[in-house]
Amino acid sequence: PDIEIYEALEMRNQKIKLSLTTLRS
Repeated sequence: PDIEIYEALEMRNQKIKLSLTTLRS
């Protein structure tokens, strides 16, 4: 259902945010 898609997007967003923060520092 939509919740699975939403959770997948959330996980991807968190991974992107982590990589961005690690690249910055």
